[in-house]
Amino acid sequence: MWFENDLPAGFPEQALAAVTTHDLPTIAGMWTGADLQKQRELGLDPNEEGMNQIRDRLAAILGVSEKASVRKLSDEPMSCWVKHRQRS
Repeated sequence: MWFENDLPAGFPEQALAAVTTHDLPTIAGMWTGADLQKQRELGLDPNEEGMNQIRDRLAAILGVSEKASVRKLSDEPMSCWVKHRQRS
């Protein structure tokens, strides 16, 4: 869902949509910075700019500040995403 511009209503009837996958950080890990921290601890070179862009997009979609708690993000995230896409 991070990279989709279309509303789910426009997806094919039996399409599957996921908020995250094995290739992406968990929402909580991305939001808190724990994912970036773990990558650094492992000696990796995380894409901090890309992670910040995703984080900013999530904040805009959900209409929350970047200081919002992870709990705030879990309050009906799909309905917030749909409302955001309808405004775009």
